[in-house]
Amino acid sequence: MGQVDRGYVQKGKRVETNLDSDYHRIYILMQVDWTPSELTAQGQPRCGVDHLIEQLDKHPVIDLLYKYQKATAAVSQALQILEKVNTKGLLRPSWHLCNTRTHRLSSSKPNCQNIGSAERDIKNQPLREAFCPSKGATFVNVDFNRIEVVMLAIMLKRAGDPRLWQAICDGKDVHQANADIWGVSRPEAKNGIFAVTYGASGKRLAATVHIPVEDAERIIDAINENTPLIDVLKQETRRELLRTIPETLCSETGSRIQYGQVRDLFGSIYHYPEIRGRDSARALRQAFNVKCQGSVGWIICNLYAKFFPYTLSHKARLVLHVHDELVFEVPDANVDAFMYDLDRTFTCTMLDTPIRCAIGAGKNWHESKSGGK
Repeated sequence: MGQVDRGYVQKGKRVETNLDSDYHRIYILMQVDWTPSELTAQGQPRCGVDHLIEQLDKHPVIDLLYKYQKATAAVSQALQILEKVNTKGLLRPSWHLCNTRTHRLSSSKPNCQNIGSAERDIKNQPLREAFCPSKGATFVNVDFNRIEVVMLAIMLKRAGDPRLWQAICDGKDVHQANADIWGVSRPEAKNGIFAVTYGASGKRLAATVHIPVEDAERIIDAINENTPLIDVLKQETRRELLRTIPETLCSETGSRIQYGQVRDLFGSIYHYPEIRGRDSARALRQAFNVKCQGSVGWIICNLYAKFFPYTLSHKARLVLHVHDELVFEVPDANVDAFMYDLDRTFTCTMLDTPIRCAIGAGKNWHESKSGGK
């Protein structure tokens, strides 16, 4: 969007403002009694999206600036991705095997993990349509779109609440099962589960799904009331972090360093030294998150390793791994057989729980994702 000028009228005078300037945004916000939640080292208020989200209901201008910044960031992310396309129309990011805590692949130059969020924030602009396979090939998409909820269900079952786990085993709609348990609608359950699990406030949930703050807080309250063990699991995670803090000696400074650690459902260990610092609340959110996300990453990586011989035999290749989604490029003649082997391998049971995924095929990424099997 670049430099976009907007007029702001104050006391009968028209003042030209640049909404991409922090100084001008702060000037506008101060006219509507916005209260800064954080200052820079120089004492200037921070006015990024995370600093606006808690006051969206205070004035329409704050909500408009929040939406503008989200859209601007989305366009910037999209352009950063698309400008890396070479003269042959190919995008060649660098993929990293061991750069994430959660076992997933990550990428850089560009960061393909941003594609989904950029598309979501640019209304009616399916960015995935720009990604197409080679001539004579088709994209086959595997999406574990509810796998994090499955991991939470396993954790709740182990803590003594098997309701959600039983619904999954019975083949029911996960989000509808949650809606029935919590007494809310399916869309509310779908959005609320991630807010509660990962510690989002009612105001953040409201801004994310564009509902009134009162409705968002009602959803969160209903979930906490009907599934109190989620909060119990978070407290157990905190105790686990504090209980596993061994002291080690830093070879460079000679000072003692403390590392809190947690394990995911498969026993992998993750360190969070911030648990005893000023960022303890953030460390706890990340630690609880990684119990689900790390387990999901472990499942996806192990299933793909098991499936890899089929990738070779069908002359296919993995071209994208974005969050819980895998995209393969498959020769047209092999698509049906490839999808059959994919479904047979990826539909399985782990941790005594059925693991399911959506499989689709298409001539671009968007089509392969929306045409799920």
